[in-house]
Amino acid sequence: LADHFRPRILIANLSAEQLGALSRFEELEALYMSLYTDSAQAQQVRLPHFASLRTLYLEIDGGNAVVPTSFFRLNPQLESLSIQGAATGLLGDGRDLHQLRALYLTGEDSARYLPSADSLKRCRVLSIESPLASGIFPEQILAFKNLEELGLPADLPQERFEAILSANPQLRSLSIFATDTLVAKDYAVLQHLKKLRVLQITGKHGSVEPLRSMKQLEFLSLPGKFFEDSAALASLQQSLPHTRITPNAGFCMGSGWILLFWPLVLISFVAWKRMKPSKANP
Repeated sequence: LADHFRPRILIANLSAEQLGALSRFEELEALYMSLYTDSAQAQQVRLPHFASLRTLYLEIDGGNAVVPTSFFRLNPQLESLSIQGAATGLLGDGRDLHQLRALYLTGEDSARYLPSADSLKRCRVLSIESPLASGIFPEQILAFKNLEELGLPADLPQERFEAILSANPQLRSLSIFATDTLVAKDYAVLQHLKKLRVLQITGKHGSVEPLRSMKQLEFLSLPGKFFEDSAALASLQQSLPHTRITPNAGFCMGSGWILLFWPLVLISFVAWKRMKPSKANP
């Protein structure tokens, strides 16, 4: 493929032993990559440096993926990073991510590995789409104060939920992600977010009463169950006549990476490990 194409966007599904081949795609700007490994030798593999890479999505399968910590040191120019799966030890202290403007974490216990706000001073988008493990709250979230887009799990303690939103009055987009336990269910603090234009609440939800005064909302997405009550829906629509109110569907903020690929030609690098070099004719 590298002999015939110079893609700027690439989807790769590789074993860790095959990562070196990616170095031939020198002009990549966005990379979606699923990593798999069952070999101890893969621990020595280094992901290449991509001079133009700005967006990276990593899917870590079954906790067996190997992402060398040197990758972020070799690619400090990254601006958007999405990690689906366990982020254990992957981000470190965030010193190599000083250019990052957007960070999406989707995976069990991922919030515990969030770097400090001091390391991510340029970050304006933060999304944590996973329940808090054993109720452990990552205190470093409270230090993020310049966010424009934010995604939080619904099992966040109410007082922490309010503190984070109060510290980011310039928010334009907020997602509250479903968890088995609904803790943050008082939305009164949202009334102080005068610049908020997009609000998404998935799964169980608290009272929508505080949302009625948020006339500035352009888009409001609520759980499908809310739409079963036609009277409640009609009342909310009357309060927010200029807001598009829809049931949860399609892509959420945590999967926003895919919007980059949707209108473009996709080049899929799938099932490489099943391919064998062709034999020359005798």
